Amino acid sequence: NEKRYTEWYKKAAGYSDFADRGIDIDSLKMPVISVVDFNATWGDLNANLNKMLTYIEKADKEGADIIVFPEMALQGYCVSNNASEPEYRLAVDKAITKNGSYAKRLLEKAEECDMYIIFGASEKLDAAGKDKAYNSAFVCKPDGTVETYRKLHIVEGKWCQRGSEPLVVDTEFGKMGIAICKDTYSYPELSRYYMGMGCLYYINISASVAGGDGWLSYYSSRLTGIAIANNMVVVSAN
Repeated sequence: NEKRYTEWYKKAAGYSDFADRGIDIDSLKMPVISVVDFNATWGDLNANLNKMLTYIEKADKEGADIIVFPEMALQGYCVSNNASEPEYRLAVDKAITKNGSYAKRLLEKAEECDMYIIFGASEKLDAAGKDKAYNSAFVCKPDGTVETYRKLHIVEGKWCQRGSEPLVVDTEFGKMGIAICKDTYSYPELSRYYMGMGCLYYINISASVAGGDGWLSYYSSRLTGIAIANNMVVVSAN
């Protein structure tokens, strides 16, 4: 990832204001954004899906254009290095795909509600042969397509396969850069890259524990710093 950041960063060097980034701010519609913080029912994908659908319907009634759910919202957050542990097996055995039933149901809601739906889930690997999965952010778009961002800087243990690429999503509201938790809090290079690529919105999905006032202050200050340094709207769901 360090080598990739070197290449990515070349594209961002020196960019700051909207004109540098190719953003015609006056031509863009400003979206209504809903952010959902909730504790997933661990291991119960159907219960979490139904809970998400309820929030989406509520957000739709309130005119939301974008809704953001937390990291691993569909399965519940998992940390494990042992392939025989329940956490490991949940993350890998119940990993989903962009074309599977769970993503398809949320994509249907994205089309129905004309809304961008962003949520976290473990994602099956592209190739068979490894007992691993990605920690991904799924982006269901109202045009009927799904994209995924795969976490670059993993802390979830051996079940988790490291991602390799950033994700910029083009919308009628401007470009969105997608990130997951540690990618945001510990690596400012990613947000700088997204700024340089013309993103107006930085979407961070997270599953950070409540570690006392010190941790809350750290998370808040990191998000504020990204917004100020890069002149972006930061949206974070935990």
